[in-house]
Amino acid sequence: MAERLFIPYKGKLLVESGPFLDTDEYIRKRIEDHTFNYSVQVLIPGMNKLPPSISDWLTSAGNQQYYTAHLPVHKFIDLAFVQDIIRKGKFTALSRSHVDTDDSIAVIPPGILYFSLMKDTYQQLGLNGKSSSFKGIDRYIVQVDLLDPAFKSGSKLYNRVKWCLTTKFHEKFQFLISWIPDLEIHTTLESWLQGYQYSKQQCSNIDHHYKNLVIPEIVCSFPQGFADCGEDVCCDAFNFYQWLGALSCNIDCCSGSADDFVSTYSTPTPNQTIPESVTCKCLGLITTNQINHLLKDIRNHICWSQDIPWIVVNVWGFHDSPVSWKLSEHNYFVCGDNNYTIVIFPNSSSIWFIFATSTHDSYS
Repeated sequence: MAERLFIPYKGKLLVESGPFLDTDEYIRKRIEDHTFNYSVQVLIPGMNKLPPSISDWLTSAGNQQYYTAHLPVHKFIDLAFVQDIIRKGKFTALSRSHVDTDDSIAVIPPGILYFSLMKDTYQQLGLNGKSSSFKGIDRYIVQVDLLDPAFKSGSKLYNRVKWCLTTKFHEKFQFLISWIPDLEIHTTLESWLQGYQYSKQQCSNIDHHYKNLVIPEIVCSFPQGFADCGEDVCCDAFNFYQWLGALSCNIDCCSGSADDFVSTYSTPTPNQTIPESVTCKCLGLITTNQINHLLKDIRNHICWSQDIPWIVVNVWGFHDSPVSWKLSEHNYFVCGDNNYTIVIFPNSSSIWFIFATSTHDSYS
């Protein structure tokens, strides 16, 4: 019998670099493009406690509420709902379903109702869509622009969508829901959830301190890890990202012994030992507004010590989200990665922006 080989999973890693202080709009747009995030982590080597601005952000993020609700999809096309919620704030919704084996539904700002459907559901629904961009996956994508001027009472478009969703698509989904109003208005999201099963949820926080943490040495101008002459000068972005993943999984990277039962991984070289380091993580339905506020707080913190080589912001997207960046189709298959990491070099006012996606993600 022929030996069966295990083929390692192949993901995609994209690294961009540039100035930190002059890329405010660029960073904001990149963050806004990635709607569905379940965790944000900040890692600061060289500090024994979080700066007040980041500590305040963590408290604020921890107090941020979102909802879980059991809803029919046609609730999102109610014209009063579109007028009072969709048009007057940033509304997001994500069904808690498996994007590779179930129907998956999302509402994405500024007002796109997005379907990733199995073949039988798509044929039954009757709305126009397109087949999945991934080979071997028999799924279909449907998008409805809730802010389309033609999407109004009495129009052919609205009547068609309403008829399909109310007569052909009866299933209710468990949704994660968030709404950030543009202004202080009297309408509340809870008033629209009355009559359905729903509950408030709250983000949770985790923080941790490290003693004598061994970190890779990286240089902002050399994400590839070597100079133009080909000489190795530091750890490259790929190995640095791998090390961040090991640290997030609480793997001891100091020993790296071949006899270690848990892991033989060790910190890449060259490296250095930092006496004090601190990290914090927020878990829940994290909005893009929260992440942008965090980056703004880091940018406005003008007293970064020279002992801080870099600051990392890790963001994890939902594995079963039907989209990643810019409405790019996303699926799971063997891995649902759609994460990004921002590495900030405060002493040189530069950043790395690292995007990590699975093979079944159309963003590139």
